[in-house]
Amino acid sequence: MKEGKYDVFLVDISLRGKKDGLQLVKELRESSEYFNAPIICISAHVFPRDRQNAFNAGVDEFLPRPIRNEDMLNSIIEVYKKKTGKSI
Repeated sequence: MKEGKYDVFLVDISLRGKKDGLQLVKELRESSEYFNAPIICISAHVFPRDRQNAFNAGVDEFLPRPIRNEDMLNSIIEVYKKKTGKSI
């Protein structure tokens, strides 16, 4: 994330690598630059505890996969407007 400035984050709970999506969300919420950034979780993990864990980590919206492109775009627009007060 050091390579640019981001307006919205789409994060999957099941990121591969050293950290998962929830850890990334927590780090974003703790950062001075992205603490209030719109974060949308997209995941195939749709049990109630997965959803609650995502919200506890700091996501603004949780979208279960598979997701229609139109629904994802509408969620991005809504969350962005809610968090920033700006329209896309």
